[in-house]
Order: sequence, then C-alpha cells, then structure tokens
Amino acid sequence: AAPAEEHRAHLLVCEVLARADVALGNLSAAHEQIGRGKRILLEYGASSNRAFALATTAAQVAAAEGNTSEALNELDNARKALNVTSIEATREPELTLAAARVYDLLGQFEQGRSISAPLLATLLAEPTGTPTMRTRGELAFLAARARMDTDPDTAKQLLVVAAESLRKTQV
Repeated sequence: AAPAEEHRAHLLVCEVLARADVALGNLSAAHEQIGRGKRILLEYGASSNRAFALATTAAQVAAAEGNTSEALNELDNARKALNVTSIEATREPELTLAAARVYDLLGQFEQGRSISAPLLATLLAEPTGTPTMRTRGELAFLAARARMDTDPDTAKQLLVVAAESLRKTQV
C-alpha cells in the first residue's frame, strides 16, 4: 500500500483507540490519539466518513472532559465532514447518534431529548431499515437515558426498542 493509504488506515486505529481510552477513563491517551489522527488528516487527507468518525470521537473525548464548547465545535466539524447543513443535520442518523452521545456524556439530557424527539415515533415504530438496527438501538438507549427522570414510561418503551434492536445486530 502507498504511504498515504497506510496513514489513512491509521486514522481508523486512532479513532478506535481514542474511543477505548474514553471508555477506560484515560482521557490524556484519548487526546494523544485524536492529535495523531488530526495530524494524519491534515497531512494526507481522508474520506469524508473517516474525517466524520475522527470528529465525532474528538467530540466525545471533549464531552467526557466536560468541555462543552470543544465538543460542540467537533460536532460541527463532523457535520461539515459529511457536507450537511445544520438544518439537514437531524436527517443524518449517524450525526444524530454522535450528538446524542455527546450530550449524554455532558449530562445535558434536555439537549439529548430535543435531539431524539423528532426520532421518537420512528424509534417506537417497527424498524424500517433507516437508521440501521445498531444505530436505532443506540439512539433508543440514549433517548431513554435522556427521559428517565422526565418521562419514565416512554423511557421504558425506548429501552425495550434498544434491547430488541441491539439483539438483532448480534452475530
């Protein structure tokens, strides 16, 4: 493989390691991985999907640190990587999922509710294939978490949807 292709493949590694570091609570290591990924992105470029993945991971790292402005800035970078206007953003399931994750990490459940509210009918209805089962399950779970204190009945319904959807994604 050409050196540029190898470096672009490293973007995936940086993104996955950064997410793992966040899960383990090692935010300094997550920052290092994001920094490596951004250097690769600047030097070699990447597909819009890979740039999107790095930006959403960077947003989650910032949110895990409680840095709201940086998290929102990275979400905006993710939106730009997909070449989506802010008005169209809610029609992109992966971008919606990324935003829901960020607001969940920030503990901003009101924002999480407003992001997932337009999707509630879709999440509670039979799956239609859009979003994917994995995305549907994760969105349903995050929507449930955002509603635990304010609407426990809907939260319970969403948890059922999340469990069913995520079970269907198992291999």
